[in-house]
Amino acid sequence: MSAQSTFFNPSARTSAATGDGFAAPRITTTGRLAIAFTAADVGMMVFDTDLNNLFIWNGTAWTSVPDSGDSSDTQVIFNDNGVLVGDAGLIYDKTLQRLTVHGNIDIWHGLNPVGTSLAIGRSALGASTTGTANVALGRLAGNSLTTASNNVFVGYQAGSGGTGGNSVAVGSGSLLLNTAGTNTTAVGANALAASTVNNLTAVGSDALLINTTGVQNTVVGRSAGSSNIIGNNITAVGHQAAKTLTSGEITAIGSNALALSTGGNFNTAVGSSAMGTGIVTGSNNTVVGAASGTAVTSGASNTLVGYNSGSTLTTGSSNICIGQGAVTSAVGASNELSVGSATNFVSTNGAAATYFPTAGAGAVIAPGTVLGFIRLRLNGTLLKLAVYPD
Repeated sequence: MSAQSTFFNPSARTSAATGDGFAAPRITTTGRLAIAFTAADVGMMVFDTDLNNLFIWNGTAWTSVPDSGDSSDTQVIFNDNGVLVGDAGLIYDKTLQRLTVHGNIDIWHGLNPVGTSLAIGRSALGASTTGTANVALGRLAGNSLTTASNNVFVGYQAGSGGTGGNSVAVGSGSLLLNTAGTNTTAVGANALAASTVNNLTAVGSDALLINTTGVQNTVVGRSAGSSNIIGNNITAVGHQAAKTLTSGEITAIGSNALALSTGGNFNTAVGSSAMGTGIVTGSNNTVVGAASGTAVTSGASNTLVGYNSGSTLTTGSSNICIGQGAVTSAVGASNELSVGSATNFVSTNGAAATYFPTAGAGAVIAPGTVLGFIRLRLNGTLLKLAVYPD
């Protein structure tokens, strides 16, 4: 005993009646903390009656000795205000080398004991056996992955159904049902949620949402390509670009470009709302310019270049419209060439119907009433062409 023994309960005793034993001096927490022990008192022991723990002075501080009631099997022991205790919310599985926090977060490397994977989240990488270099962050992230490697899954259920490798899924439900697809990138909630194939890139919430067998598709933007199921070689960049497309090979760049297209092959739409409001089923159209070709439906093989060009065309085919506001003579017209418009004219002398008065020296004028001449650069040479009334 030390000189501080006057602090201890004088009833401390041993009892031979029940076998040999030792009862440490008993004291409250307040009393224990009031003891002025020094390094010379190392090894002194007391029993804290408030905390029901045996404490040992280590020369600088009190350390507790937990009994079997402080923790249960698999609970992690930690220092709780000077007391070593366990907690049901902190469980370590030695066999799986898995730390579970509050029953919701698992931190481990999957079932492969020699792998290089990292999983943080309840049941993340829960079935991984031989896969390596996988990272899963989020509840059920990569939950069904078994042997595949080099995947990154971030978000609730991200990649939870997948067995493919070399894939990235970031966002709740992204690559949710992927079972075999490889080399796939999905960024955004539910991006590529139904995909099972290879070589896809979807960036944006609901991007390529129900794509199941379509391959080699790249979409960027919220809901871009979200209705596509079997279409291949699709490039859609922009908010809701090619949103309703279910099949076909297309390129849509711009917000709402080809937004209502349901089919059609080899269509290219570049510009905000280009071919964006018509339910497009026609094929082989090339449209460049914001709001160009907005009403096209079954029309095919049209080339429309310029803001609002071909904006009235619906079913006509094989038309060429060049210039802002250039349109065909009717919504169903075909095989027309339209250059410029009444308000955005080209090749004139300053107005929509004001042509050049002469063709210049040596010009050969065809018979008939000539309205005037338009200028055209052909193969690097400036020419003037006679204009006749229709």
